[in-house]
Amino acid sequence: MSWAYVANIQNAGVHWFFDQAIHAYAHELYLASALSYITGIEALLRQVAKPLEKNDSAITSEYLYSSTLSNSLLNQLYKRGVDVTCFRFPEESIDSFLAKLSEEDKSNKNNKKNKDNKDNKDNVRLVQLRHDINHGNIENFFKKTDGGEPTFAPEMMQGVCKILEPMALTFLNSLRGKE
Repeated sequence: MSWAYVANIQNAGVHWFFDQAIHAYAHELYLASALSYITGIEALLRQVAKPLEKNDSAITSEYLYSSTLSNSLLNQLYKRGVDVTCFRFPEESIDSFLAKLSEEDKSNKNNKKNKDNKDNKDNVRLVQLRHDINHGNIENFFKKTDGGEPTFAPEMMQGVCKILEPMALTFLNSLRGKE
């Protein structure tokens, strides 16, 4: 894992998430590492959005500090010129990723709700991962044992961490103009 986060982020409120993600990964604490990466990305996106707020009355402090990592937050930043496409997972095409973000606008206009009164939208993979992990919905990581029973071990999150680490670093480098 790279220590580039500590050098690239001057805001301690953000860099500590990545520092903890790196430490957790090094100690094979993959669930903690994934949570730290996701929380760090969410905090970093809020930090990036803060200066935009001064130039755009549509972005308010209340929105920034209450908004979780969501299609909406990514879409708002993308529409204001922030390249968030580095947050695509390998299985997501750029077209699919951007289409899911633009669906946010359509969903808000149509106020689509499903039978449980929840938004009927398809999240980008990073947002869905955030929701799943933070709400304990880890079924996607279950593996079948020899006896056919589903099981979960935090080691099953190692692959996700290997995706999140370069994703966050790519975004940091793009902010510094190195991409």
